Amino acid sequence: MTREEVLQRVMEYFADQGAIRDDAASPDTPLSDTLLIDSLMVLETVMFLEQEFDLQLERSDLGEITSPEAVVELILRKTSKS
Repeated sequence: MTREEVLQRVMEYFADQGAIRDDAASPDTPLSDTLLIDSLMVLETVMFLEQEFDLQLERSDLGEITSPEAVVELILRKTSKS
């Protein structure tokens, strides 16, 4: 999967979850600026990432779920280790 495909899928996921609005969406926009991210949203995002991208995330990775671009970087870093 290319970087652009990963970014598109991540942006679609966050838009579907209401975390970003399509008209105001930017890969660098902090999720905390567009939605109150709570622990449930973080857990749902972790489950999505693990299933969609076949990842095993660690507790230390959770702090990287700050923007769509940060999530893409996390995915690419984790998948390159495989």
